[in-house]
Amino acid sequence: MNEPKLKALLESEIDASIGYVQSETTDQRQEALDFYLRQPYGNEVEGRSQIVTGEVAEVVDAALPQLLRIFTAGDDVVNFEPVAPGDEPLAKQATDYINWIFHRDNPGFQVLHHWFKDALISKVGIVKACYDYVTDTTVETYQNLTGEELALLLADESIEVVSQDATMVEQTDPMGNVIQMESYDVAVRKKRVTGRVKIENVPPEECLISKRARTIEDSPFVAHRK
Repeated sequence: MNEPKLKALLESEIDASIGYVQSETTDQRQEALDFYLRQPYGNEVEGRSQIVTGEVAEVVDAALPQLLRIFTAGDDVVNFEPVAPGDEPLAKQATDYINWIFHRDNPGFQVLHHWFKDALISKVGIVKACYDYVTDTTVETYQNLTGEELALLLADESIEVVSQDATMVEQTDPMGNVIQMESYDVAVRKKRVTGRVKIENVPPEECLISKRARTIEDSPFVAHRK
């Protein structure tokens, strides 16, 4: 498949999924959110009762702790079972690693809370796991570098020279002779790319899915539109 054909296919899927998501489901989600926030119904009559009941908020807030308790009652949110003899150490390592990612390196409890609350109010809750690359930029300064030291520093492709000054200085060689040589003061910008597994909630209105799908697994098209 060439690039123009792929682009046309993606544009078609995006347009179809946006139309599907922004149908009556959008209005129902907005209405449910208004009910949860106890917003006015919109049919108020001046001089009559303006009361707004809170059944939706009461039901959601009552169900949410019960759902959270199911997934947070134990220490592990997921547990890997060994399949074959000798798999026990690997299963334990995988269990420890995934639970560390979810609870320590990501705000696991907060993710679960928002996930279930979205599902209760907006019909669907969505969580995305991805590998997130982060570029950390720092500026470092070096003074009184020789030509060889400068060349060695600039050989690092991850740095970018911000400023560079050269001055002539006198030095004594091993034979006792005084010689003049260049000394360099350099400021460089160093970039370091790191990555981590990121788990985050996706607002339902930002998730696009094919209107032909029954589940995410069998959907021919799924996207996160920010």
